[in-house]
Amino acid sequence: MVTGAEIVVGYLIAYAWRKARQVAGRADELVDDGLDACLERLHRAVTDRLGADASLARLEDSAAAAASDLASGPEVVDVSVVPERTRERVRLALLEETETDPAFATVLTDLLGQVQELERRTGHPLASMTASGQGSVAVGGDAGGIVSTGSSSINIQYR
Repeated sequence: MVTGAEIVVGYLIAYAWRKARQVAGRADELVDDGLDACLERLHRAVTDRLGADASLARLEDSAAAAASDLASGPEVVDVSVVPERTRERVRLALLEETETDPAFATVLTDLLGQVQELERRTGHPLASMTASGQGSVAVGGDAGGIVSTGSSSINIQYR
């Protein structure tokens, strides 16, 4: 199983968002070819594995539509442009695949680490998350520690 399947989903959204912006001629001014290539490898690994998964197609379509709807929008996509249910279905599909195939889990974990390292090194975040509602928590950037929300707590560790 891969830790951080929801993070992979966020990067898939960022990939579709960036591709749609490039096609529309609104590519980010700060383009990092290494980061784009790494996102491409992550996307290819997931699409090779999930194939014509309907949720993955909806995720890509939603991200691309949001990118084309914004004539001049942010260079960082908020993952909420894709419906939560769609994000969850893709996350569950990834978890299913990584639980049944440890080799795929290793590939995905390695690619996730590469994207995160390049993102840190370039200082250009690819995606952001908005949390709302009772007990919601969103963490970004370099963070660590324990987050408490009411009666539950989450231990967040980044390497």
